[in-house]
Amino acid sequence: MSSAYNHQSSNVQRTWLLLFFFVGLVSAVFYGISWYYGDYTIAFFGVVISLSQAFIAYFSGDKIALRFAKAREVSPEDSPRVHNIIDNLTKIAGIPKPKVYISPDKSANAFATGRSPEKASICLNQGLLDLLNKSELEGVIAHELAHIKNRDILVMTVTMVLVSVISFVASIGTRVMIFGGGKDSENKNPFTIVIYIAVLILAPLVAFIVQ
Repeated sequence: MSSAYNHQSSNVQRTWLLLFFFVGLVSAVFYGISWYYGDYTIAFFGVVISLSQAFIAYFSGDKIALRFAKAREVSPEDSPRVHNIIDNLTKIAGIPKPKVYISPDKSANAFATGRSPEKASICLNQGLLDLLNKSELEGVIAHELAHIKNRDILVMTVTMVLVSVISFVASIGTRVMIFGGGKDSENKNPFTIVIYIAVLILAPLVAFIVQ
């Protein structure tokens, strides 16, 4: 039991480290843009944006994931087979029952999301429900409930949102540096500009590594 608690604690710590890393990286990108234009109010907005996105990722990342999957919440009356399986497995796992969603996606996939077992949701693709029998579906759902119990979902949900934001910010920064004509840009050190462009190009790679 102690190893399970250690795993949960480790996931929480990794999530906070990920959030701090994200805020630092995005703030650095905006600082570079502000340096390029000679207007450091842009850096201030970068800090505000990074903090707000980190807040959204932590508290609303699950809603974003479910919206992206076009999932709808289903009641026991709508999907008795799925709810019956989840009812039984959550009792065995000793965790609260998550909200149940079904996505119209025809691929055989499922995911759990949320920041804690008390705020968790599980989403099953329609393709998965059409393909698997009861025993197979129990195995998939048990796997997702294990993610919920271990708080893996906290790390995965936050990572999903932050990676997309990092890639988006890096894309904006790269375009600004390549196509923009910053204030007194002719006086900037060309070597410094080359390094900064390289950092912006590598940012999506960093996002991939984080994921």
